[in-house]
Amino acid sequence: MKLNSRLGNGAYDYVSLGDNEIPKELPENTEFNPDLMNAIDGFKPSPYGLYETAATMNDSWGYCAWDQNWKSAEEIAAIKKKLNGMGINYLLNVGPDGLGRIPSASQDILRAVAKTL
Repeated sequence: MKLNSRLGNGAYDYVSLGDNEIPKELPENTEFNPDLMNAIDGFKPSPYGLYETAATMNDSWGYCAWDQNWKSAEEIAAIKKKLNGMGINYLLNVGPDGLGRIPSASQDILRAVAKTL
């Protein structure tokens, strides 16, 4: 089991950046500092150098029929490449509808992203 830093208990394995946070670069000094374990602002160093960013494909975390502001496949692929190049895991949210169906726009975008990998 891995614990992310959002628990705020000071005992975590990796740092989860802010929602949809795409940093320009990792700070120079990412040494683990126990005094920052429960910090809520600023960059929080990871004890093992592990980071992830959780992001949406549009503007909503769950299914939202009226939210059609989809990121393009090119944009998602570029974000993935940038984050992975910095050693940051890209956790991409897909919100199924009330019947458990993945929206067709999400499916199309993910298929297009897969072709770029």
